[in-house]
Amino acid sequence: MSGTSTLANPGPRTNLFGRDAELEQLRSALPEANLEHGRLVLVGGEAGIGKSALVEAFTAEARQRGAVVLTGACYDLASAPPYGPWLEISRDWSLGAGRPPLPAFITDPHALEELAGTDALLEEIADFLARAARYAPLVLVLEDLHWADSASLELLRFLARRLATLPVIIVATYRDVDLTPSDPLYRLLPQLVRESRAVRVMPRRLSSRDVEQLVHSRYALRADDEARLVAWLDRFAEGNPFYIEELLYTLEHDRVLRSDREAWELGDLTTVRVPALVRQVIDERLAWLGADALQLVQVAAVIGAEVPVDLWGAVTGADDEALAHAIEAAQRAWLLEEARGRDAFRFRHALIREALYNSFVLPRRRAWHRRVAEALSANPNPNADAVAHHFQQAGDPRAVLWLVKAGERATRNYAWRIAVDRLQAALDLLGQGPEEDLKRALLLYYTGMLARRSDPPDAVRRMEEALRLARSLGLPRLVGLTTADLGLVHCIVGRIADGIDELTEGVRLLDEAGVWTDPSGLAIPEPAAAFAMPSLLPDLRSRAAPLVTWLAVAGRLQEAVEVGQAFVARIPDHSRQVRYQDFYVAYIGLGNALMMLGRPEEARAALDAARAGHVDVAQMPWTYFLTEIAYVSIYRLDHANERNALNQLLQEIWERSTGATARLARGQSPAGSVRLQFLLGNWDVVDDWARSTGVRVGPGVGRLSGLRLTAAIRFHRGAFEQAWETIEEAQRTFDLQRFGNNWLVTVTGIQEIAAELALEQGDLVRAAHWIDLHWSWIEQSGTVIRRAEHAMLLARHAELRGDMAEARRQAAVALERAANPRQPLAVLRAQRLAARYAAGSGQLEEAVARLAVALDLSVACAVPFERALTQVALAECALRKRDMQQFHERVTDARSVAVHLRAEPLLAQIAALERQADAPQRTWSGTPAGLSERELDVLRLVARGMTDAEVAAALFISPRTVSGHLQSIYNKLGISSRTAATAFAYERGLV
Repeated sequence: MSGTSTLANPGPRTNLFGRDAELEQLRSALPEANLEHGRLVLVGGEAGIGKSALVEAFTAEARQRGAVVLTGACYDLASAPPYGPWLEISRDWSLGAGRPPLPAFITDPHALEELAGTDALLEEIADFLARAARYAPLVLVLEDLHWADSASLELLRFLARRLATLPVIIVATYRDVDLTPSDPLYRLLPQLVRESRAVRVMPRRLSSRDVEQLVHSRYALRADDEARLVAWLDRFAEGNPFYIEELLYTLEHDRVLRSDREAWELGDLTTVRVPALVRQVIDERLAWLGADALQLVQVAAVIGAEVPVDLWGAVTGADDEALAHAIEAAQRAWLLEEARGRDAFRFRHALIREALYNSFVLPRRRAWHRRVAEALSANPNPNADAVAHHFQQAGDPRAVLWLVKAGERATRNYAWRIAVDRLQAALDLLGQGPEEDLKRALLLYYTGMLARRSDPPDAVRRMEEALRLARSLGLPRLVGLTTADLGLVHCIVGRIADGIDELTEGVRLLDEAGVWTDPSGLAIPEPAAAFAMPSLLPDLRSRAAPLVTWLAVAGRLQEAVEVGQAFVARIPDHSRQVRYQDFYVAYIGLGNALMMLGRPEEARAALDAARAGHVDVAQMPWTYFLTEIAYVSIYRLDHANERNALNQLLQEIWERSTGATARLARGQSPAGSVRLQFLLGNWDVVDDWARSTGVRVGPGVGRLSGLRLTAAIRFHRGAFEQAWETIEEAQRTFDLQRFGNNWLVTVTGIQEIAAELALEQGDLVRAAHWIDLHWSWIEQSGTVIRRAEHAMLLARHAELRGDMAEARRQAAVALERAANPRQPLAVLRAQRLAARYAAGSGQLEEAVARLAVALDLSVACAVPFERALTQVALAECALRKRDMQQFHERVTDARSVAVHLRAEPLLAQIAALERQADAPQRTWSGTPAGLSERELDVLRLVARGMTDAEVAAALFISPRTVSGHLQSIYNKLGISSRTAATAFAYERGLV
């Protein structure tokens, strides 16, 4: 149809219909901003359902109530910079009385580069918002979150987790029906809802009653005309508010729906041709524009969702008059609206822009993209993402370099995923030939190092291809660097032995290439030199630092010390312009090795040096936190101030972590942290982590630690078969046999659990296998740590064999090893074992004295399970002395811990002691015939007539274990039947 409207431009229609419930949900969030905490509101629905109109109504009310409302949008058909919508929000912030200034890095890129890392950036943003919210209630609106970049989503998640103490309302709109598993928001939504208790608002389609109210409020129609119009809208718009508005506006424009100033009339709707898709309504409306205005508006759609007037004019060459004419025509056609507070216009809806964009034929569209890119790149500080996007859409080869620049910018902004995306896009555009291969090698190296944070197997593939190309190109520095860092990635994915060999070779090649005499860089020839981005490359001299760390991790401790000490002696002076953090990582590995070699003072000094070399401790490698946790757990667990300070630091790091840092924190860094939590008795927390995170984070230490802790918890809770299943899973997944190809501390920990489990079940052959394997790792590594634990395993094995002299000797060895150097937890356990043997030989005073030392240590170390075990041993001594008050006090404390931890074997042991306490008093001393405490428990129950199965259930062990204990009892007593064993028990007053 043709003709012009007699109506003035109606502008946006703000009346809402059928949205009372949704608006009330939004209103409910506002008072919370005055209660010292905020709220995240997620508004989801299909395109055109009225999400933006709903939020606009809410923010209008919020402004009336004194709130400051800041809005940012995400855009399709454009490659936005990292944190795009958040930067747009910042543009709306204006200084005034009491308003804090924006963080410096938002307006000054150099300030951003001075930040210590992702967490420092996010902390500054959170601090700014907290200060801004003190000025007035603060409402942040993020439109079209389904188009958000990953960095923006990570910032949203970080802030959402802070809303418990941050009085800010964040309202985010998104299209739920358009999300696919490949979209970042698809994966993030459940986490946002769970972590922040987000309010979810899902606007429904309008009902016939809602449409009737809308029509009745807007048009004074006769009743029959109103009914016809409502039925027609119901049929063709199907309750979608955007479609309803577009159809009504079309009817008004074509004067089918018209006003005579006093009333409205509705013409014959059967003559109206309604397109099959309402998007075609927009296509038809484009015909209302003249040819010149149409072309200018089409170019605007190429520029982006928001169109700066200056850029529009520069790209098209149109003068101010031509632009004004096009803008007025587009406003009359209800296509464009002014961007509040900026010299720019924006499309009223994404569907409008999409229709305009697609109305250009492809060659013409590409030509305009090229002109936009050239205009943008001519700016003094061009937006590399936008320039790259437009050159990319134009099919222009210049897109490659701009994509690399965009990737480098994303790296500086700590937006790792975006950096990989940009650099991969550059890779996809490269051609063939030596020069292109050199660029390809660099880009593969960059993306490999970035991907190691989130996708280690993909990182390996990229690094291997980069190395192949580097060798073919004959560039020694690039070969050395890629070899070393391929080794680093191999270590991360669990191929530690191979990785160490590659790291060693890479360091050798870099030394031969003269990086210490000329550290200028990779020496890449032109024109590919432009691709050697400084922020994407480490200092070539620093690659021995990760070698030191992984040598220590793998148990090659003396090598780690030798390489580490030689390397740290070469670290340049602080006056030199180097990346100190790359170098100071070596101190972490050096500290780890010295710690395991039993040199705690030197280890402490190395760890302090590592920390001193980093601007922000939160940005230190996760191996630092693992080593700190291990150091405190081994040497300083009985120092509450150090233990508490470490816990506080770990909590702060956890809360500040986001993005890749958070994934490492939840997948790898807390492996040591949850080990500490295990010792402190937080078993349910540890079990949840191990099952939900630790066992699913790939082939690294996180998964191995998850299996170790799961096996330990199952063992102590009496689920012996499940514990074995967990150990067997660890054997299938990791190389627990080959020394040097896995984490020394974690593997020896699993070996100890397996040996203890086999001993508990009386399987001496199986126990011997694990004890021998445990010693082979200790011996090959030269570690001093774990030797006391090994002696205790040998003592238990000798005890079950009936060789009590050897058991006591090994207990004495364990005590000596635990004390040199002093390891509080090992001392505690060795004292308890020695006390057990003293009590068994009738030396109760010695036993009680040793147990008193163990109990004091268990309290000082804050290890409740160890305290409970010690209290049970003291209760048994009290029972032998018939000190029933002491007995009941000890048992009560032990039971409270065992109930909390659900430690069923310990509860069974307590129950057996209580039954013994209730039995008639007998006079006896010592352990008859050298029987162990567990053998005495078995003998008492057998003497009461219990079957093997009943004894197993009572003691929470397997029937096979009961049978093994019985055979040992027969051997020690020189008997061969249950009857004889029962007679012995009654003769000695054991029952």
